[in-house]
Amino acid sequence: QAPFYIFTAFVFSYGTTTLAFERNSLLAAVMVGALVSFITIPLSGYLSDRIGRKRMYLIGAAAMAVYGFVYSGLDLGSVVAPVYFGWLLDGGGPQWVFLSSAAVLVVTILTVMQLPARSPSSRLA
Repeated sequence: QAPFYIFTAFVFSYGTTTLAFERNSLLAAVMVGALVSFITIPLSGYLSDRIGRKRMYLIGAAAMAVYGFVYSGLDLGSVVAPVYFGWLLDGGGPQWVFLSSAAVLVVTILTVMQLPARSPSSRLA
């Protein structure tokens, strides 16, 4: 539940200041998300009791994997990264997974820092 509360607190300040959304629109979106969680959490618990926790966990993991590929549009990075990190772990080098992830994060941050800043009013156009 903690990620939901962190996101909820963050989305209001980010959405209103950076994205220039109306607070009521953000509130409605968060309320819809809370309603979906209110329904799916007990439903998932019931389903887990019926089919077993292991099977439910595997279904959830498979659904997240499929969602990840669909959401990213079959991005090459989401295909290559798990294979690469698995290869590093099989080679007995878990520290290289961390170092590789840190290197990609640094490159990403440096790339984003090079993007020109845009004002919230230009995003509405």
